[in-house]
Amino acid sequence: MNAPSPVIRLQAVTLRYGRIPVVDGVDLEIAANRVTTLSGPSGSGKSTLLRTLCRMNDRLPGFSVSGKVEVLGQDVHAPSTDVCDLRRRVGLLFQKPCVFPKSILENVVFGLKYHHPGERARFPELARRALEQAGLWAEVKDRLDAPAVALSQGQQQRLALARTLALEPEILLLDEPTASLDPESSAIIEELAATLKARCSLVWVTHDPAQADRIADRKIAFADGRILPHT
Repeated sequence: MNAPSPVIRLQAVTLRYGRIPVVDGVDLEIAANRVTTLSGPSGSGKSTLLRTLCRMNDRLPGFSVSGKVEVLGQDVHAPSTDVCDLRRRVGLLFQKPCVFPKSILENVVFGLKYHHPGERARFPELARRALEQAGLWAEVKDRLDAPAVALSQGQQQRLALARTLALEPEILLLDEPTASLDPESSAIIEELAATLKARCSLVWVTHDPAQADRIADRKIAFADGRILPHT
C-alpha cells in the first residue's frame, strides 16, 4: 500500500527579503494528522516559512519565493490558487491573541459569515462545536454576548483558535501560540494539540525544546535558514 501524500511539500524553497535569504533551499515533507514542530533560534526562518504556507507574506516589502510550495496537493503560488480558500483550509494562530472588538459569539462566527453565508441558522451550533474543540465552551457559554476583549489573554487565544476551527481547516499553523500566555493557559493549549490532530494537521513553531518534546510527533530544527540533519 502506498503511503499517503504529505499535506505539505517543499521543493528547493528559498524565501528572501530583498536579496537576503531567510530560508535557503529547503526540501521538506509534512505528514497528515501529526503535530510537527519547527524550532530554532530567532531569525532562523521558522515563522517566515509558516506564514508562506498560507500566503501571509505576500504584501511584505521585498518578499520573494523560489522553489515549489505545495499545500494539500496544490502549488500555493500558482495563478489559479484562490488565496481566500487557501486560508480557510490552512488556518493560522498568531503569537499574540487576535480578537475583534465584537462579542465572543461574533468572533467565532466571523469567518463563517464570509465562507458560509447561507448557513446562518447553523451558526450557533457551529460556534458551540468550535468553542468545545478549543476547550472554551464551559467558560463562556453563559456570556456569548459579552465583549471578547473582556476575556483573559489565555481565553482570547482559545477564542482565536475557535474562530479558526469553525471553518474546519485541514491544516492548523501555530506561530508560538503560547509564548505570551501564563503556564496554566499554555498547558491547556498544548493539551488541545493531542485532540486536534485527529481533525487536522498541526505545524507549531516554538522556541522551547521542552515544549516540542511534549507535543511533537515530529521535531524539525532550523538554523541559518536550513533544516538541521536528522530532524
